[in-house]
Amino acid sequence: MSEVPDDRSSPATVAARFVEAIAWGEHTVVWELLSSAGRSVAISVALTNGLDRVVAARISDDVADPVEFVEFLRQLLHGIRRDLRSVDVAEIQIARCDVDDRTATAHLSTPSVIPGTDTWAAGRLFLTADDHGRWSIDRLEPVIAGP
Repeated sequence: MSEVPDDRSSPATVAARFVEAIAWGEHTVVWELLSSAGRSVAISVALTNGLDRVVAARISDDVADPVEFVEFLRQLLHGIRRDLRSVDVAEIQIARCDVDDRTATAHLSTPSVIPGTDTWAAGRLFLTADDHGRWSIDRLEPVIAGP
């Protein structure tokens, strides 16, 4: 498993790193930046989409076979990209980050292709800080537009 640089002192930094990992296909970084709640949601969605319950339990308990874990992470990344299909993932930027004690919302935007308009909303990332002040991603709420 690759290690994520541990600069999680800022929710905007974590959000930007998460978006960058999606764009570059760094599925292990995406997983490392998810909070335990975010990981639970990812596993739950995968179960709904056909992930075997035994495999899900091993992933949840961090004892999965490396091959099945990597396949799960690839599917996770594919699902996130599918959720963001209405925008160019490589162009997503953090428009602003609203922080309130141990929670934060990073607002994602992407450059508009329509003349005379600046940016479009691409979605939001919801983050929480642990007891050590390290920020992690709880969930992504994409703005879905188009097919």
